[in-house]
Amino acid sequence: MKNTKTDKKSKVFTVIGLIVSTILFLSAAGVTVSAYKAKKEGKTPVFFGYFFSIVVSGSMEPEIPVGSLLAVKAADIETVETGDNIVFTGLSGDIAGEKVVHEVIEKGYDEEGIYFITKGKSNALPDSDKVRESNFIGIEAWHSAAAGKIFGYVMRIETLLLLAVLFITVPVAVKQIKKLRAAIKDNEKSNA
Repeated sequence: MKNTKTDKKSKVFTVIGLIVSTILFLSAAGVTVSAYKAKKEGKTPVFFGYFFSIVVSGSMEPEIPVGSLLAVKAADIETVETGDNIVFTGLSGDIAGEKVVHEVIEKGYDEEGIYFITKGKSNALPDSDKVRESNFIGIEAWHSAAAGKIFGYVMRIETLLLLAVLFITVPVAVKQIKKLRAAIKDNEKSNA
């Protein structure tokens, strides 16, 4: 009798293991495919309303060090206030076409709508272009220098990461499937 309870528990854990392995595999594959597709289209990959980036210039030091991982929340431009750190696409000069994180030092309205005057913490002068809805991306949610080092490394080896995920999750899933099949066969034999 005790052996039957152990067998049932083993079968339950096998099924749970298979489900968890499958979810992890599908999640990892989905994130990787989404990131690859967005990169290929020249877009920023967004996950659960956030996108992540590595800070590459010292314009926000010492608040945000170079190499920090920056999490940016997609937001309505109307919610931005003076003092917020926002991310936008630069329009001219050295930052043209680049994603930039700078502090909003002035918020205003004109005939074209809402605009922001921005400035890097360590820059002497404000940015020359106004940030408008057309080049506004989002608001800084948080940043971390330590996470930036880890994330920066992973991004350089994203293909290796995908392979690692595949080589870890696929064998685990196959093993769980084999265990499930064996458990089903054992159950059929005991019920026959």
